[in-house]
Amino acid sequence: MSLESLSIEFSSSNESETETDEISFHNACAKGKLRLVKVYLSQQGFDMNVGDDDGSTGFHLACENGNLNVVQFLLEKGFDWNIGDNYGYTGFHYACGNGKLNSVQFLDRQGFDMNVRDNDGNTGFHEACSTGNLNVVQFLVRQGFDMNFGHNTGYTGFHYACGNGKLNVVRFLVQKGFDMNFSGNTGATGFHSACAIGSLNVVRFLIQQGFDMNVGDNTGLTGLEVLIDCHYNCLGDELFLHALFF
Repeated sequence: MSLESLSIEFSSSNESETETDEISFHNACAKGKLRLVKVYLSQQGFDMNVGDDDGSTGFHLACENGNLNVVQFLLEKGFDWNIGDNYGYTGFHYACGNGKLNSVQFLDRQGFDMNVRDNDGNTGFHEACSTGNLNVVQFLVRQGFDMNFGHNTGYTGFHYACGNGKLNVVRFLVQKGFDMNFSGNTGATGFHSACAIGSLNVVRFLIQQGFDMNVGDNTGLTGLEVLIDCHYNCLGDELFLHALFF
């Protein structure tokens, strides 16, 4: 079967879809079509390291979608799992961010360094916290990941969970003993992050857990001042206070 016929066979009904060898290979990896992946790699000179416009490879997409058959096959064929996309995301980052625990566990068993950072210093743990994938967060903590591990400006997974309103992750990390007062290089805490996006469920939870609302960042700004500055005008006096404390 030729590459051209494979591309036509695998392409969607969307006629605008580009039917290049590389894109079709990416789709095969994303969909877990191992037979098609093997055919592509059997062609002389085919490069499995080719990325799309964002630098994503077939391996990244296989990890992102939890297609372990493809992930394992590409590694057996010599794919370098440390290759990142244009933003430095590895397959591990993709798996963590998309909550594919099977991919995360497999890469961990094979010895992947879960502390690998993207271009901004984010690890897979940061991605899992940011997207609220609690099963991945719990697994990485059990495997010994340092919850205080910060990215380039010191923000931890806790900051990301708070800043994206992921109360399930916030609650878990607090239960595991994460210091709510831990701040990044700017002095901002997770409470500041939650206040900045107006995540009142996280704000209320942290207050209930005893967070000191008077803690300021490096400029002295408290989380509540951030909250009022960003969201007060949308709520007004009485509604704002009711939403926050009741």
